Amino acid sequence: MRKYVYYLLICSAVILSMGCAGMKVIHPGEENNAGTLALDVSEGQVKLVPTYTCKLESMGNRFSSVGKSEESARKDVVEKCRSRTLLSFCESEKVKCEKN
Repeated sequence: MRKYVYYLLICSAVILSMGCAGMKVIHPGEENNAGTLALDVSEGQVKLVPTYTCKLESMGNRFSSVGKSEESARKDVVEKCRSRTLLSFCESEKVKCEKN
């Protein structure tokens, strides 16, 4: 019985590690996120969509966010800025976005 359990654990570990091959964790603060794609399952289909990186500098702090659309990345970076500051000088007009 133990032999089958060990065999099952080893096989599932190999399958799980192979399933993540080619994937990488992105860091929004990095300078170069070129070619980054996001997994989109919103319409019942699985597809990869291009992403946008938005950056904001406010009161000496730098914030960045990666999103599926420019609007969602812009909104997220402004929210990150507002959550870290007591007096909010986070203006969405100062956000700089680029397509990855």
